[in-house]
Amino acid sequence: MLINAYLYLDHDDWTATLRICSVISFRYIVISGLNPNALESKYNEACKAINAGTARTARDIFIILQPLYVSNEDFERNFESKSIRTKRSAKLARYIVYSIENHLSEHSFDFEHDNGSLEHVLPENPSSEWSENFPKDIEESFIYRLGNFTLLEPDKNRVIGNKNFEHKSEVYKTSRYELTKSLVIKSGIKITLKLDKNI
Repeated sequence: MLINAYLYLDHDDWTATLRICSVISFRYIVISGLNPNALESKYNEACKAINAGTARTARDIFIILQPLYVSNEDFERNFESKSIRTKRSAKLARYIVYSIENHLSEHSFDFEHDNGSLEHVLPENPSSEWSENFPKDIEESFIYRLGNFTLLEPDKNRVIGNKNFEHKSEVYKTSRYELTKSLVIKSGIKITLKLDKNI
C-alpha cells in the first residue's frame, strides 16, 4: 500500500499517508495488541483504491483506514496498563519513552544514539524500602509498565540504583530530561493533595 502511495500520490500526501499508517499501526498493534488480520485487510483495500484512482490523497486513505483507528479513550486505557519487558524489547520501550521526551522538551533526541538509560522508577529488583510499601504482586505488575519508565543519564542511574523514590527524586531533579524532571513535580503535587485531604 505504501509503495503504491509513493508511486501515485504527490510527495506531501505520501508523507502524510506514511504517518497515518505509523500512528494507526502503533495504536492498534503495539499498544492495544489487537489482531493484525484486520489491518492487513484494510491496507489491502486502501491499496486497491489507490490503484483504481478512488483514493488520491492521504485524507482518502485515512477514511478507508479510519475503522482501525483506536479511540483516544481506548488508547489511553491500553497505554496505562501496557507492559514491555525491557530484557526482550528494550528498543521498543526506548522508542516510546524518547518519543514522549521529545514531545515534552525542545530537543529531538535520537533513541538509538542518545546515551540516556531507561530508568525503572520502581526498580526491577526493589530493595526492602520499596517492599515495605508495595506487596510483591503489585511490584511485579508495575515494574514493566510504560508509566514506570523514564530516562536518566547513565552515571546518575548507577548512583541511584534501586534506592527509594525520595532518594531518586533528588537525582531526577538534576536530569536533562524533561520527562524525568516532571516526575518530581507531579509526585510533589500528588503528595500535597494527599496532605490537604488529610487536614
